[in-house]
Amino acid sequence: MINSQQLKVYYDGEDGYRVRQMQLEEGLLAAKWFQSDGKFISKYDLQCAIKAWSPGPGFFIGEKHGKPISCKVMLNIGDDLHYGSMAFVTPEERGKGYQNIIYHQVAKKVAGKNRHIVDSLSNLVESNKRKGYVETNIKIARFSGIAKEYCKISPNVKKVTSHNLDALVAYDNKCYFTSDFPPRKKLLEQWIDIPGGQTFAYFTENGQVIGFGCRRPSLVENHHRYGPIYAEHPDIAKELISALSQDISGAHCILHTSMANTNAVELFKELDFTEDFNIPRMSQNGTAPPIKDSVYGITSLDFCGY
Repeated sequence: MINSQQLKVYYDGEDGYRVRQMQLEEGLLAAKWFQSDGKFISKYDLQCAIKAWSPGPGFFIGEKHGKPISCKVMLNIGDDLHYGSMAFVTPEERGKGYQNIIYHQVAKKVAGKNRHIVDSLSNLVESNKRKGYVETNIKIARFSGIAKEYCKISPNVKKVTSHNLDALVAYDNKCYFTSDFPPRKKLLEQWIDIPGGQTFAYFTENGQVIGFGCRRPSLVENHHRYGPIYAEHPDIAKELISALSQDISGAHCILHTSMANTNAVELFKELDFTEDFNIPRMSQNGTAPPIKDSVYGITSLDFCGY
């Protein structure tokens, strides 16, 4: 049971609505809220992120008279960059201004004058412009497919464990938009042990990693999310996706990538993945860092779009 009286409060209104820090178990509650709206949500992403970024701010729950009714993520993902996502209000409480409060009175103040970005659904672009966001030249596409062993997997592709994680982290530092960001390593430490998940890396003969990929289960049975998928070459990315898919053949899987990465887009089409939609990245207080060409799949649309 959560004792909400002991949590940090960011906003306390006279009508009984207040915004406080999100607790670990509420990461699953927020995921279930989004799943109820038909979103393809990972079961463990938010909980892992809350652990990795603890005790810092970034994950918020809005409650009315003690009952959770809304959520928002505004997370520092490295340098001065914040990533906004997971804006939700329960259906019975919509239209009362609670999402404006959790954004303007809490999330925006946490980000301050730092850069912050959102990957905006098309129907929210105008609303985000009114909040001060501008469209960038980055578009994020979701691709979906049916898992299978797409190609022969070389012996260089190996399962990642705590024993070889450091080599993966070194390559992650090369591909992520910034390096040596402590919460990032804490996140990857968790993702190699996610129940129902997998992490594989492509190792050179001297033990260096030149590609890796992660898979996590969705809340819906037989559905999975892939990401991050970082690789030096499309063939390496293909082997990694094949390795991630081999034990869940026939399952539904999705990943998100930058439309500017033509190698990634062409690879997913080759693997018979379907582009479900693409959405614009929007920024405020400065430009969004580019997504590197080695990023075939971003980390998670829920909290970190790199």
